[in-house]
Amino acid sequence: QGSVPCVPARSALQRPGIETLKRVTPWLREHAAQPFFLFFHIYEPHTPYEPAPAFAAPQTYVVDGTHTLPRFSYSHFGFSTQLSRFNKTTGTIVFDKEARTGSVDIVIDMTSVDTGVALFDEHIQGADFLDTATWPTATFKSTNVVFEGDKPAAVQGDLTIKGVTKPVTLRVTSFQNIKHPMLQKDAIGANATVTV
Repeated sequence: QGSVPCVPARSALQRPGIETLKRVTPWLREHAAQPFFLFFHIYEPHTPYEPAPAFAAPQTYVVDGTHTLPRFSYSHFGFSTQLSRFNKTTGTIVFDKEARTGSVDIVIDMTSVDTGVALFDEHIQGADFLDTATWPTATFKSTNVVFEGDKPAAVQGDLTIKGVTKPVTLRVTSFQNIKHPMLQKDAIGANATVTV
């Protein structure tokens, strides 16, 4: 991963210069429809609240930013699939197990993008890509949660990036609702993906 064509020097491969980044930018735009947002993952939003009461009622969970890491991937000239992430995410999730309903409201700090290369983190925030000076956050707001049995299987909603809102469906690949073994409080966790 991380190899850059026509840059044979090892130091350049490890820390690509701004001229290299400028050279690859047109290629990325041409070969990746909506670059940098091919997969979107939400990890383990835990709650600080007490366990749910015995009677049915919606429970509101606050996203745990230390375990919630939206990720994205894109092809790097066909050599490898690059994986990056955003380090700051906030939001709430409402879950009613008995009624089989829920909602998701997520805000991603786009300035927290982490590609593993500080220079590229700065470059990707420019007007050519994320344009974080104009659009510092991205949001996802659910419109419907689809259940299979007592667990959510998909979350339909509106994803807004750079001021553009499009309907998407997050496919839930895993979900758990148990007492957190360390916090001893009711918690939920999920993995979900979407391609845009």
